[in-house]
Amino acid sequence: MVSLTISVSLLLLLLPFCGLFSVYGTLNGSNNLSDETPSRPKPHSTNMSPIKKSEYWDKLREAKTGAFWRDCFAELAATFLLVTAQLMLLQNWQTQVPSPQALAVQVAIGMCFVVGSIGYALGDFGGAHMNPAVTMAMFIRAEITIVRGVVYMIIQLAGGLLGAFFVYAISPTTQLTDSKIGNTFLGTDVLSWQGFLIEMTITTILCLTVLATGNIARKGYVILPSLPVGMALGLGLFLAISSTGASMNPARSLGPCVVSHVMLDKKECWTHHWVYWAGPLAGGLVAAVFYWIFDKVEKPKSPKPYIANPEYNYNNTSQYINTNKSVYPQNGYILH
Repeated sequence: MVSLTISVSLLLLLLPFCGLFSVYGTLNGSNNLSDETPSRPKPHSTNMSPIKKSEYWDKLREAKTGAFWRDCFAELAATFLLVTAQLMLLQNWQTQVPSPQALAVQVAIGMCFVVGSIGYALGDFGGAHMNPAVTMAMFIRAEITIVRGVVYMIIQLAGGLLGAFFVYAISPTTQLTDSKIGNTFLGTDVLSWQGFLIEMTITTILCLTVLATGNIARKGYVILPSLPVGMALGLGLFLAISSTGASMNPARSLGPCVVSHVMLDKKECWTHHWVYWAGPLAGGLVAAVFYWIFDKVEKPKSPKPYIANPEYNYNNTSQYINTNKSVYPQNGYILH
């Protein structure tokens, strides 16, 4: 089983390079990115599926567009940067971080900045999910198509692997231990089922926050949607970094485990590895179902008049949302 996982992981590492040829052919064909015209999406409630049922199968053709593959490579870059930053934060330099408690604070606060900045930088291009659990929640809510969801998950795993190997390459020998490379382990006396429930709970909080920031009908157009998402991730780290490592992301746990096995010949990380898949994915499912129930009870009649909402122009200036017709609807719209 472990050998199969490593083989699949190595194939994932080759995926981005194979995709370059698809992107090159697409951009030199009839579907050029320059054909896109930014337009302001109409406010909608997430209890009315953003992708209409009558249009769903037509949306599957998006895989033939250059914008789709651009978004995929943006997702690859975002996940690579996320995992790289988190693993670097976890390296405990004794002269700088004197205690495990200080390390936990460093990682939690640092990841708030990481998610906020990466989400702001790349959120316009496909949403910057950076997490298979988030992508699954978005797919269940019909925010994205099944094609985009599946490709995103594969890309995210590849990004996590690339990030882990990159951190391994740039780390000094003294930092290359099974724990310092960033593996997630269950804490002392924490059982597998307890770890599963902990990961599910903190991932549910994260995914609920992601879904809420994208609910234009209830929140309006949020100026910086990646900020509350970063805060939710930081909260999860504060709550569970000592009990499970607070992964909340299968891509974040897979990369370091493969690196430890392949480069350090250490296999302990596989013992409870299923927890870091089942827990976050279950959390994404729970968040999607709960948010559907909450949002279905009462449909908002109009968007709330947040200052970030272009329907309410307080300064009498022209405003528009920077997006494009082939990507919308996606989380991560930024007001310019």
